[in-house]
Amino acid sequence: MTVGERLKSLRITQNLSQAEFANSIGIKQSSLSHIEKGTTKPSIDTILAASKEYGVTTDWLLKGQ
Repeated sequence: MTVGERLKSLRITQNLSQAEFANSIGIKQSSLSHIEKGTTKPSIDTILAASKEYGVTTDWLLKGQ
């Protein structure tokens, strides 16, 4: 599973749209879409924001651990 797939999984478990999730971590919906599709990689700031906002570890987001 990729970082984008883990972010998508996290978003879905929270019952959030891409726009809602993206807004909550400070990025645009279009950026989140590209991350979820795997066409771009998230910045460290995006990883840290998702970790803090949703209580998951950066290790899980980055490596699935």
